[in-house]
Amino acid sequence: MIYEITEKTIDPERRDEYVEVYRRAWAEAGFEGSRKGKIMRCIEDPARVIVLIEWDDLAAHRQHRQTPKQKRFIDTIHPYLKAPSINKHYEVDELTP
Repeated sequence: MIYEITEKTIDPERRDEYVEVYRRAWAEAGFEGSRKGKIMRCIEDPARVIVLIEWDDLAAHRQHRQTPKQKRFIDTIHPYLKAPSINKHYEVDELTP
């Protein structure tokens, strides 16, 4: 299991709309290999949004690159972005046993 964390800079005046559009586009895409996710609004900076997605593995995420499904998803959320997204993948270790 890996986690994808994407930092996004968006138009702060459209943040709530963006979150709803992202949620809907994600559900419609139905990316195989993804499990659950979260979208987080920054309290201190209304232009910042973090998306956290749980994937089976890195291959599960990468299988969607350059597909029509991913293009539709990106085309839907792209108009809200004010800067390129920062996207990284992480393995997780628990802090407590």
